[in-house]
Parts: sequence; structure tokens; C-alpha cells
Amino acid sequence: MPKQISPLTLTLMVAALASTTVGARATTQPGTTMDCEAVQAEKAEVEEIAETFRKWDAALRAGDVEAVTRLVTEDAEFWSSSQPPLEGREALKAAFEPLLSQYDMEQDFECRELIVSGSWAFVRGVENNRLSPKSGGDSVHQSQRAFWVLHRGEDGVWRFARGMTNRPPERRGDQPPGS
Repeated sequence: MPKQISPLTLTLMVAALASTTVGARATTQPGTTMDCEAVQAEKAEVEEIAETFRKWDAALRAGDVEAVTRLVTEDAEFWSSSQPPLEGREALKAAFEPLLSQYDMEQDFECRELIVSGSWAFVRGVENNRLSPKSGGDSVHQSQRAFWVLHRGEDGVWRFARGMTNRPPERRGDQPPGS
């Protein structure tokens, strides 16, 4: 039987895992592209990266931990405030297995900037996460700023290599989300 996760632990896990939980706006619809405010990349690169985001989104929604781990580099590292880093595929797998066994996960991402330089891509924006207990009950929602690095391997596949998230300060009524 999977280990039960307390609400506090769940919130901390969302913060730690969210550095990798990405998806461009409307990524669940085939053929969409990254909708960023600033893009320094070729159209083909943008589409390839958007496809990586779509695969990530589909894997999370399906609760497919194996597919999630295939979308990160072997040496991946993800940082979140007040949490130890997640280092490598096995650490990511160990963190996601109990989470996705107990919760359905949904995300959207508001891309602010995408820069591609050779086999590296840098993306920043605001991600919105929702976890719904499979056993019923209230969903947990969290929005946070995110920055991550993707690497295109020798096989030509883009994978998530690094990530960092943090919660934005409480916003005033006149500020957009993630400001």
C-alpha cells in the first residue's frame, strides 16, 4: 500500500517537483507552440521543445512515472525553496511514484521567455499546478515562478536537465500572476 502523504508534505512536494512540471499554454492540444513573450529560437526548435512539454503533460496526467523519468537527463537536478535538490532520474522517480499514485496532477504554464543556444534551451515563466486526491477531497492549487534548462541529447531529443522554482510574493490586486 502506498505511503499516505500529509497536506503539508504534499505542499512541499509540489514545490519541489514543480520545477520540472511544465507545459506551454494549451500544450494538451496537438500542434500548438510555445506562447512566450520573448523567444530567441528557430521555429523548429520551439516546436520540438513544445512537444517535450506536451509529452511531460501527458505523462503526468496519465500518472506514468516511467514516461516522466524518460523526459529528464540522467544527471538532472531540480531545486525548490526549502527543499533538498532532486538529483537524477531515480530521485525524481522516487518522488513522483507516491505522488502520482495518490493524486491526479494537472498543470499549465505561462511562458515568459524561451532562449535556445545550440543544444541548450532556457525557459522561464509561471506554472500553475493542481493536485486532486484520487480518493476524493479538495484539490491543492499552487502557482509559482519557474526557470529550467533543457538539453538536446546526441539522440536529438530535448530533455529537462535543470529546474528551479519559487513562490512569488503575495501580489497586489493590480499585479499579474507570477509578478
